[in-house]
Amino acid sequence: MGATGGKIRDVLEKAHFDGTVLTASDMHDAVRKAKSVASDGDTVILSPASASFDLFKNFEERGDVFIEEIAKLKIKD
Repeated sequence: MGATGGKIRDVLEKAHFDGTVLTASDMHDAVRKAKSVASDGDTVILSPASASFDLFKNFEERGDVFIEEIAKLKIKD
């Protein structure tokens, strides 16, 4: 997600990372993908690997959008 998302993915591939890497287009997409791979009782955290000034004005807005997307899931469930 964001300007450095592809670069991070490339570094992981070059390092032969054998875990699962999910790519998201925005926070809405990221939260939906996290929900799809999480099991009941799992905890999903927002742990950015880089700045996201191309998507949000600051870290507070990024966190607020994450919380909003989680809240939307709670309303649907």
